[in-house]
Amino acid sequence: MKAQDGETVVSNLVSKTGDQQSYPFGIVKDQNAYIPLFSSEGATLLSSMQLIAKWLGVKDSYTPYVAIDNFTPLSSFTVADKFVRELEDLENNVIITTTSTTDNTDTKTFKAYLKFLKIMTNNNHAILYLNVPALNASDSGNNDTLEEMMTQEVSTSIENQIFPLGISAPTYWNFDKYYQMNALDFGDAVLFTGMTNSPHFHTRTNTTQAFKTTFFNVSNDALANVHWNKNGGKYTAFTFPVPTVISYQFPKTVKQNEKLFKEIRNDPFPPTDQYLYRFNTGISTQTQNLRGANGTITLNDVPVDSINFDALQKQTNVKTNNTKQSKASTSRNIVDKVNDVLTVIILITLAVLVVLLLKGRKLYLRMFKNHDSKK
Repeated sequence: MKAQDGETVVSNLVSKTGDQQSYPFGIVKDQNAYIPLFSSEGATLLSSMQLIAKWLGVKDSYTPYVAIDNFTPLSSFTVADKFVRELEDLENNVIITTTSTTDNTDTKTFKAYLKFLKIMTNNNHAILYLNVPALNASDSGNNDTLEEMMTQEVSTSIENQIFPLGISAPTYWNFDKYYQMNALDFGDAVLFTGMTNSPHFHTRTNTTQAFKTTFFNVSNDALANVHWNKNGGKYTAFTFPVPTVISYQFPKTVKQNEKLFKEIRNDPFPPTDQYLYRFNTGISTQTQNLRGANGTITLNDVPVDSINFDALQKQTNVKTNNTKQSKASTSRNIVDKVNDVLTVIILITLAVLVVLLLKGRKLYLRMFKNHDSKK
């Protein structure tokens, strides 16, 4: 079967039986595009992406990055140690989504977590995307919680020389105006991780937000049954029309870690360009602007390699201690004033009681005098 006049065939379906006849699978004609079915996995997904790109006139070409999702302070550090050793020998640049915290940051566990993140990002081999905080129904109803949590997590990361360059979030967050304004707006690059079975909306909207860079997230499992044409070589020539990641979950066991790197090394795509030379992305708070571009990560336009973070940490500690002392001093002053007021109230109360007792005694004595005079 052949395409008709004016039709552009984007992909073909080849029968496995008989004469293996080829049939047009994706067709674009004028302002219309047609595909007989859509799926979020397999060759159908890839054909759909090509079709939409052709229809919209998108001509960009991207080799997908490997993304490792959900490295957290609760991850197994035995596995993390194996992971970073394997990562050092990997040709691919990877994006790691990580969940930080603002609590218990002085524990050995958190310090070990920071150590692994620093090793992973050594020489910009891995790029970090900061996961949005996990919210429950109570949190999602609090108007102040989210922005404060995001600001604190970004600041804590930077203070510990961890430099996330994008935001990772469930897809439904981009269908919520409050989440857009108070979390997604922190970054100009976003990696959406898919829908969840139990979304907690705050202010639902049908208007999604556009970002400077948005990665299309394809799980490795979704491409498991695709047979790639490598033309006799190691890699396929297939590229994606938009920035794309092939995502894996951070391993929980040593065996899962071995399987993970075996799959990554068998990835049909060639090693990607260095992220910092391919993209210009960052995260910003009201006082901190973290950006990665042209091979360099900067904080407020100053390369992070030239910043004395130990001095900054000392300044932060001094400010924190001064704030704590100021609060403590204020608390003491308030307590002292309350004590003074209570002392005055008690003294006045005692004085009133003494006066009442004296009056009562006089009345009591007068009553007995009157009784004696009647006799």
